Amino acid sequence: MKKMTEKKPWFERTFLWSQTNLTEADANGRNLDFWKTYWRDNQIEGVIINCSGIVTFYHSEKEEQKKSGFHGHEDCFGLWNQAAREAGLSVVARMDMNVTEKNMEDIHPDWYCRDRDNFLIMAQGRYVTCINGGYYRKWIPSVMKEVIERYHPDGFADNNWSGLRRDTICYCENCRRKFREWCGKELPKAHDWEDPVYRQWVRWGYETRVELWDFFNETVRRWGGDHCLWVGMLNADVIETRGQFYDIRALISRSRMIFLDNQSREEDGGFEENLIHGSLIHALTEKNRIAAESMGQYYRGKRAFRLSSAAAGEARLWSLTGISGGISPWYHFVGAEGLDRRKFHVGPDILRWYGENREWLTERKNKANIAILWNQETFIYYGQSDVRERCVYPWLGFARVLAQSGIPFIPVHTMDIDRYRNQIETYVIPDIAVMSREETETIMEEIEFGKNVVITGESGNFEVSGQRRKENPVFKMLKLEDRNRIMGCEEAGFGDWSWHKAHNYLNLSQETHPIFCRLRDTSILPFGGKIHVVESTGSLEKIAEYIPEIPIYPPEFSWISQKTRLGGVFAGHYKDDSRVVYLAADIDRCYGKYGILDHRKLLADAVLWASKEAPAARVLGDGEFCVSVYGKGVKILIHIVNLTGCRTMPGTLEKAVKVYDLKAEVLCEKEVSKVYSLVEERSYEFAMRDKKAVIHIPMLNEHEFLVLE
Repeated sequence: MKKMTEKKPWFERTFLWSQTNLTEADANGRNLDFWKTYWRDNQIEGVIINCSGIVTFYHSEKEEQKKSGFHGHEDCFGLWNQAAREAGLSVVARMDMNVTEKNMEDIHPDWYCRDRDNFLIMAQGRYVTCINGGYYRKWIPSVMKEVIERYHPDGFADNNWSGLRRDTICYCENCRRKFREWCGKELPKAHDWEDPVYRQWVRWGYETRVELWDFFNETVRRWGGDHCLWVGMLNADVIETRGQFYDIRALISRSRMIFLDNQSREEDGGFEENLIHGSLIHALTEKNRIAAESMGQYYRGKRAFRLSSAAAGEARLWSLTGISGGISPWYHFVGAEGLDRRKFHVGPDILRWYGENREWLTERKNKANIAILWNQETFIYYGQSDVRERCVYPWLGFARVLAQSGIPFIPVHTMDIDRYRNQIETYVIPDIAVMSREETETIMEEIEFGKNVVITGESGNFEVSGQRRKENPVFKMLKLEDRNRIMGCEEAGFGDWSWHKAHNYLNLSQETHPIFCRLRDTSILPFGGKIHVVESTGSLEKIAEYIPEIPIYPPEFSWISQKTRLGGVFAGHYKDDSRVVYLAADIDRCYGKYGILDHRKLLADAVLWASKEAPAARVLGDGEFCVSVYGKGVKILIHIVNLTGCRTMPGTLEKAVKVYDLKAEVLCEKEVSKVYSLVEERSYEFAMRDKKAVIHIPMLNEHEFLVLE
């Protein structure tokens, strides 16, 4: 195995990464001997070393670059680079090019972002550089050339490469000129989604970043050769990308290796999201590129402490869910000095486990047969300034439900359905409102071919231009008539428990339907959202109806005074044995935002019913588990990560809660002869039933990885 990997270029064989994010005080090369030992003991294969940008860590002939006051005569980048090379490691030079000090602005004022009144745009007391100016287009390439000629790094990375976010318009002369050249118009005066010029500016912003990505790749290859890469960095939360102009699909298609900057979970996030991120990124990479993610080993919760250790359970579970989704671990530390030494003991065993089992963790195929569809056009042009409410919560609602319920899935872009059509049996379409004609036709072909579908909200109602369709072809096919009317709670109202507008319900008009199999002994469900008024003229039947809001306070008035015949949940068959569920009620959004348990049960069982209870794998037991299923050769691989008891405040998880007596069900085309563990290093008992391997797992700690022969 080792001889084969040595023949590959660095970006196809470097899986285990470490980054010591150097500070100004580290510029003299302090504590380097400790890090050399850390790399060796933890089987590190590649390092990211601070090079240039806000602070320069190498000996440069460019006087304008800000050097650390601690720099002295030491060549910090040179020392770390030499140590890494002597250890046989790949080296990526880290840049930070989005801001500079005033001395650079004094010399080149035309390199910087400006507002409508021509004032310079500042960030944390520094001057923000414009991606269309000379700093990005001339200065940074000259720095890259100098670094390549002196040190020959394997590549360059920067987590702030993309310039201003979508919430700020730059009016510098470079942007004015380039926008005129692109569309013949002046820059928009304000953020206004009703303004077609503003929508053009948004599209131009995305295309400009793709062009910049190509420009940096061409630059480093010109001076460093074909294997010298610009790997940038992308946000692993590709659904929202936090206002950055990342055309994820376009950028991934241009990348021979992927660096993800997503160091820990957000305040409203769960650990399962790292599995979601990894699965989505790999679903975009036809050639199974390495995707390494920065995993912070410092404390990050509602407060962040860069120099203190992360809670062990936090960092470990974030790493394991990412690995389950196909992400390569990249441990991130701030500062070379280890005052809090606990951070060095949080995850080395995970790194070593990964290194010992890389054969099973790399170059494998996701075998899930359930797809959750997505595209960025929906999140940009339908989500607009309210992207979390309109798009993120519905998408995450379904993704979290499946990830927490032990049901593997693949996030598939609507333009990539053709690549997965021989594998996917059930499609989940969570309010993917914007689709091209080709995308809607592909979905209709899949339904016609007998695939199952769970569809919600306004999916398919809008053209890529953002215009509402006169008629939704997917709805027409399913014989759903959209009345273009919304009822219920459209406003956020977050945090106000007594807000009566959200005090509405669903009436289970077909209480015994299998979708409600875990909601027995009730004829109503809490709702709290809105419904799209839709009528079915075909085979889809209403199985739940909308109950309008009632007073929540005072309690004497909390009684149902009226019901409606408006459908909240529809289910049935399209033809033959294919199954369809349409959620007119935005239960997916409500679960994504509020995490109501009844919603989770309904969403999970809607997908299970639609899939005829035949997901590629499933784990059953008293707890929460995220599950990935892969194929490698003739073997099937199951990675189970224990999420039980992990719904704690970010930064606070101490350790996983052990669970007992689990059952894993795995679809198998052939008879299984053996099931063994790469974690517990033991074989498991199993039985073959109806083309399923049913495996008994007596105890699950943090995670388990099973190989089925």
